[in-house]
Amino acid sequence: MKRKLIAAIGIAGMMFSIAACGDSDDKSGGSDKAGDTKALTVWLTVDAQNNWPELVKAADAAIKAKHPGIKINHEYYGWPDKNTKLDAVLATDKVPDVVEMGNTEMLGYMVKGAFAPLDTSKLENSDAWLDGLKASVTYDGKTYGVPYYAGGRVGNWRKDIAASVGVKTPPKTYAELTSALDKIQKKEGSKFSAWYQPTRDWYAAMSFVYDAGGSIAKEEGGQWKA
Repeated sequence: MKRKLIAAIGIAGMMFSIAACGDSDDKSGGSDKAGDTKALTVWLTVDAQNNWPELVKAADAAIKAKHPGIKINHEYYGWPDKNTKLDAVLATDKVPDVVEMGNTEMLGYMVKGAFAPLDTSKLENSDAWLDGLKASVTYDGKTYGVPYYAGGRVGNWRKDIAASVGVKTPPKTYAELTSALDKIQKKEGSKFSAWYQPTRDWYAAMSFVYDAGGSIAKEEGGQWKA
């Protein structure tokens, strides 16, 4: 019996996904329903295992309270290994019922039809999802995942160096930031970097691109153009 993932859960970096025991390939008319499931297999990353195990337990408890007798089995994977394992089982009956996905991983699976759409009206707080997270689990007008968590980013601001060029408060806009950095760079000279980014991090870079109205790609006539 072929199983098909119903959803994937999104975060500002992740998603969940729920699988149905039967899908449209089942012609018997008696396909299993998710509501009849007596056990769930949940794939999470080692981040959840190491950093928020109590949250996982709380989620399990909430599900068991609504569905007495249900058993929940967890499997934990590293980010590099999870999708390789998922790809290997998608066409089998070993598909997990729930899988944590990164927001940048979602599109490929949604486009290929690995996930079935969700009815967001049945999901708590779906009207309060952050726009960025909602977009990461949406394709062609349909929702395929549920936001799981978002990661915060922190920038360090050297007040002493900024004050040396007359900048007394941290910048609040991109224009204020570049203006302050230009002043610092001019004062410190070519052997100093006013802006320090430890790696070629496209996550960080795209924040500025989006803020300026840009994007990685746009859809035109059914095709994506960079």
